[in-house]
Parts: sequence; C-alpha cells; structure tokens
Amino acid sequence: MALRMKLSFACTAIIFVAIIICSGCVQTEGSEEKILHVALTTGPDTGGSLDPSISWEGWPMRRTGIYETLFSYNENMTLQPELATGYKQLNETAWRIQLRRNVSFHDGTVMDADTVIYSINRVLAPSNSRSSEYSFIKNIYKTDDYTIVLETNEPYAPTILMFTDTIMSIVSPNASDLDKEPVGTGPYMFVSFEPGSSIELVKNPAYWVRNQKSTG
Repeated sequence: MALRMKLSFACTAIIFVAIIICSGCVQTEGSEEKILHVALTTGPDTGGSLDPSISWEGWPMRRTGIYETLFSYNENMTLQPELATGYKQLNETAWRIQLRRNVSFHDGTVMDADTVIYSINRVLAPSNSRSSEYSFIKNIYKTDDYTIVLETNEPYAPTILMFTDTIMSIVSPNASDLDKEPVGTGPYMFVSFEPGSSIELVKNPAYWVRNQKSTG
C-alpha cells in the first residue's frame, strides 16, 4: 500500500494556486486578481498534515512559500541569513544568533526570540520523530527579544547549517492547528488544501522582504 501511494503521488502533479493581489493597491471594479497555476511533482503528504515539524513535511511546505527558516542557501548554495540576520560563535559550544526585526506571521503575531524558541522546542520534543537529529542541542535561551543563544553538548561544526533544514521552519505559536492551517512568515499565505490534489495560497501583503525593499 505504501509503495502504491508513492508511485501514485510521483505520477500525479500537485497544483497550488497563488492568488496574487496587488500589494498596496485598492481593488477597483476594473481590476483583476491574478492567478498563477504551478504544477509540482511532489507536494504535502496525502495523509494531510501540513505541519513542517512532522517528519519530512517541511520540504514541500517550504516550496509553497509559506514557511521560512533562520538560515537558508542562495542559488549558489552559499549560506545566508533569512529570519536571522547573523550569528557569532561565542566558544566551542555556544552560538549567538541575531533575529530579524519587523517580521510578522500571517496571523499578525510578531516574530521574536520567544516564537523562535517555541518553534525549535517543537522539534526537540521527544515525541518528534526527528528529534534525535538535534540531540546536539543542550540549551537555548534568549538574551533579549531579538537575540538567542544556543548551547551544544559538545563542539558541533554544522550547528548553524542545521537551521536551514525545513523541519526548523519558524511557526506562529498562536496558530490553532498547524496540521491543517499552516501559519508562517513567507511570501504566501495558506488558503486551502486538498490532500493529493491542490493547495491554494494568497500573496502575503505584509511580507518582510517586500517591505524591506520598499523602505530601503
């Protein structure tokens, strides 16, 4: 049964619809909303969970533009800050990470140190099937609203790289049901999902990258 599901899923394109509304513009009678249809060969699991901390669901959810991580790779596979602005290794087992300001989740919740720690702790929970991959983390705490310190059990060179993994997507702590209604900080917001068929998204008018460019 599992093999059949994988084959079926590989042969069935997953369509997501991004309803792109002109940011900062007033919709008039003559204006039209733009709809972009994109076909993907893979998508969220047919089981229906959209929670990025569940197994490998973070990868397809990242591709939809709903979620972001503290760090990511650019098109040249160079590590770059995303929801973080930078980091410093304090000693062999401690890292300080500066967080980006003026970022909000799709539900209006402000992203800060508390929300980041909340997201990381969801992955570290013993009930998470991938928590063992992050067993190198000894402690994590904030020193102010936009600074966190991460302590490891022993020297671990890939520490920062591990925060590019989509399982470490930053989620809103106020989301009521991340299995069915994902709430992230990305350029697209969740509208609806039909397992094995489609996911519908709408442009995030308050996306921090666009706002940063418009004020810069």
